[in-house]
Order: sequence, then C-alpha cells, then structure tokens
Amino acid sequence: MTEASAASPPDASRIMDTTVDTHAGMLGPARARLGLIIPSVNLLSEPQFRYYAPDMLGIHAARLRLTGRWMRPLSEMHDDIRRAAATLADAHCDAIVFHCTGSAMRDGPEAEARVTELIAAETGAIAFATGEAVTEALHALAIRRPVLVTPYVQATNDAEVAYLETL
Repeated sequence: MTEASAASPPDASRIMDTTVDTHAGMLGPARARLGLIIPSVNLLSEPQFRYYAPDMLGIHAARLRLTGRWMRPLSEMHDDIRRAAATLADAHCDAIVFHCTGSAMRDGPEAEARVTELIAAETGAIAFATGEAVTEALHALAIRRPVLVTPYVQATNDAEVAYLETL
C-alpha cells in the first residue's frame, strides 16, 4: 500500500448512502437489504459494512443497549432483541445478523442459536449471528488454532476463547 492510498479517505458515497450505485452514479432502490443488530456503543460496523458491501446492498442497523449497566444474559434480552428485529423487518431486510459477538460468545452457542431463532420467527428473514459465522468460517478453512485479537477487556476475551474452544 502506498502512502497516498493509505492516507486517502474511503469513497464517501459508499459509506454515507447505501443506495448509491457508484457504477451508474444514480440513486436507486437496494437490490437486497442486510439488517444488523449491533451494540449501542458500536461505532464501526455500519461504516465498515457500507464500505465493503457490494453496490446496491442496503445496510440497516438497529441498536441494543447491552454494555455497562445494561449488561445481562441474552435470555433476559429477548424482548429487546425482538423489538430491534421488528424495526429491521419494517425496512424489509432480507437477512438479519445478530452482530453482538461479545455477548453471544459470553452466553454460548445455544443462547446465540436461540437469538437467531427469535429473530427469524419475529421477521421471517434469514437470521444468523457473528459467532456462528466465525465458527463456520473456521471450519470451512480448517483452522484449528485461531489467534484472537480483540478490542475487548480480558473477561470478554476469556468468554470468546471459551466459545471458540467448543469448536
């Protein structure tokens, strides 16, 4: 990567407007919509998804309060998760990702599976979660000893290690 490309900001049209077809230069309806249920403190997922997603993929987000004083087991968040999923269904999302990796990995694969079942039942959309996606990717690539690098506190890292050890 050159210094010029490293310093260049990403194409703002890809980050700011998910319905811009950068090839045609026209606004238009999204061909498909992806819903994200993310922690309320997450500042990176939306711009990253918008930047890396294919043109004409609509990215929509709903937020959950689940850190600090709102931290609780997923089983106690089902009503909040249903409400977040319902708002994404209002946007006609084709698939919805429970993108709360730390919480899902803390509570384990069974709790995460229950969350995706709730989302699918509430919305009729395809539902999956990041922990599940990580697991599938590691299996597909035959990775048996992954390296974990996170921005999280040690307790969250320990929960993620325990989740990944269930593979």
